[in-house]
Amino acid sequence: VGVDDADRAVAAGLELQRRFLPLRTHIADRFDIDVGLRVGINTGEVVISDDDADLVGDPLNTAARIEAACTPGQVFVGADTWRLTRSSIAYESVGEIDMRGKEQPVGTYRAVDLLAAPDESATPFVGRDDEMARLHAVFDEAISTRSVQLATVIGAPGVGKTRLSRQFERSLADRATVIGLRCERAGGTTFGPIADLLRSITDLDDSMTAEEMVGELTHLLDGLDDADRVAALLGSFVGAAPARSTEETFFAVRRLIEALGRREPIALVVDDIQWAEPLFLDLLEHLAEWVQDSPALVLGLARPELREIRPSLAEAGRRVAESIHLEGLDADATAELAGLLVGGDALPRDLLARLPESTEGNPLFVRELMKMLIDDHVIVETDGRWELSIDADAVEVPPTIQSLLSSRIERMPDDERRLVELASVVGPDFALGAVAAISAPADADRLMPTLERLRRKELVEPTGTYWGDEPVFRFHHVLIRDAAYRRLLKGTRADLHLRVASWIEATAATAAGEQAVAIGYHLEQAHEYRLQLDVGDEETIAIGRRAAEVLGSAAARALEADDLAAAGSLAARAVTRLDDEAAARPELLTLGCEALFALGDVAGAVPLLKQLRGLCDGDPRLAAWAKAFDAQMTMLTEPDRLEQAERDSSDAAAELASLEDRAGEANARLVRAGALARLGRIGECEAELDLALGAARAADDGRRVAAVLGAAPVAALWGPSPVSRAGGRCLDVI
Repeated sequence: VGVDDADRAVAAGLELQRRFLPLRTHIADRFDIDVGLRVGINTGEVVISDDDADLVGDPLNTAARIEAACTPGQVFVGADTWRLTRSSIAYESVGEIDMRGKEQPVGTYRAVDLLAAPDESATPFVGRDDEMARLHAVFDEAISTRSVQLATVIGAPGVGKTRLSRQFERSLADRATVIGLRCERAGGTTFGPIADLLRSITDLDDSMTAEEMVGELTHLLDGLDDADRVAALLGSFVGAAPARSTEETFFAVRRLIEALGRREPIALVVDDIQWAEPLFLDLLEHLAEWVQDSPALVLGLARPELREIRPSLAEAGRRVAESIHLEGLDADATAELAGLLVGGDALPRDLLARLPESTEGNPLFVRELMKMLIDDHVIVETDGRWELSIDADAVEVPPTIQSLLSSRIERMPDDERRLVELASVVGPDFALGAVAAISAPADADRLMPTLERLRRKELVEPTGTYWGDEPVFRFHHVLIRDAAYRRLLKGTRADLHLRVASWIEATAATAAGEQAVAIGYHLEQAHEYRLQLDVGDEETIAIGRRAAEVLGSAAARALEADDLAAAGSLAARAVTRLDDEAAARPELLTLGCEALFALGDVAGAVPLLKQLRGLCDGDPRLAAWAKAFDAQMTMLTEPDRLEQAERDSSDAAAELASLEDRAGEANARLVRAGALARLGRIGECEAELDLALGAARAADDGRRVAAVLGAAPVAALWGPSPVSRAGGRCLDVI
């Protein structure tokens, strides 16, 4: 497959239409028949075997649908083809078209004509001096005001966020303690980066007892007057203590930052915050607002998706001191970067002229292109100068980073390519032991030398951390990992994900809760790929149920810690892994509805509630739970029907009480209390909260007790209770 296939395909389509026009005119003139030619083009992954010319893959079917939707005489392309060729082909958007066999409409474009080369001076930035100065200004502000300053750097993959942050970190080496963290795309606990932070600045070890871990954390906090209390709270992040409430969690991290910052200014760099759970983003904003007398900079790196996920972090404002939006480098900076990558500035002029057009100023594009040219001996060093071994016009430059990286992986030796593919299944970060566990036995002994070659080629790099005794590596960029992963067939992916899940379970026995989300993710992926391949056997069902069990367990822990967003998301993911006969479905649906409705996420909760209603026939307990959720949804979406919500939640509470489901009764009564409060019936609200509190205590459910008590002071303030009783209720809360 050539790297410029998409460009050539669209150009061929346009030429087909141009050459067909005389024939169309001839047939119309002679036979009075209008014969139209339609051309549909699509791009994607297909499979072909060595001994069979047949191609297999969804892109073929989609191409046929695009061709069927095409207007005679035109060339229509899919969205992926458009992305690959928009710099060389002029297009008009046709819009999204509904196509048979597709759940979602397909974005479609009409090719108009070939374009001239883009203007090389279009990129607005020169180097990163301005961005560096802005980051230093924020850090200086943190020092002068002894406060936490929050900054974000936002840009597309490969545009240089990590490069900028690392250069900034080096510049602070003599002025601050710099700590690098990251949020995992493949799934992780909400506060996983905080656990990583604690492990990076202490000697915590999984072999320690809980008491030893808390003691190590207490030593870290030496100087705080509440060090013992804060250490006990921080222990929950590393499995040395039970999960804490959101308020306690935020308090503990805040005090940790204050303790570290009072010794020496700190810079906390958190990569890929667009993958973070909402509660972790809340924590970042909380630190910026509430940390006192402690100079620190919290720098978040994110893709542009952050603008939609958390707009408040994407623009400078009350909590964000600075937000830097990176774009591509201009022609001069691109040429300078290319020269630095090869160790000199004597690059062929013809090649330098092509770089801006070919790379769009994306530093990752530039780096990977130069490495591929060297690897393929397209440029050769002679007497300190680099020369092209072929004409510049003959240099094949992939039009996007995806095809660029795919081309480079295709050119790797077999052992290197296989290792990269296996590591891509483990994730952006991978332990050597995980790769060894899923490798062929004959390859296991050669992994380290192969990995060292990949390190020298800057495809992977050590993280400096360990999984037990195994070193952990990361891909130099997540897109390298994605390109390798796309090469694997779905059946192979499913098998490898299963083996990775088994390896994590076997090696993380002492931190099972901490790794539950990762285990669940790999089981989830294995189950999904088997479904896509229409493998609906008993093994697939068992894998799905196991994935649901692990994800559901993680959801329950998240709900216990009052991490509603994570609990709801994990429960919803777990439900999708279950077959219709699975006994765990009602419990997961109930958990997901409770978390999402409490969060106010009606859109996320409604699909789960619909499924729960479908299971209610003949089950009065589930029907009562669903009725309470219906009342909660009414309160959130139909304020003019509060009285109906109050009646429904009252009926649900009575039914659940008769069935001795105390947790369900407490939930329904808390919903009713909320409806009564909004109706202004505060006295009845107080009484209902008393009943809810009794039910929660009877269920021995500390989280529900806390939820009820959290609502009690407001009801006591505005209700008819005398001061003495209201004061007693506040003492209950304390």
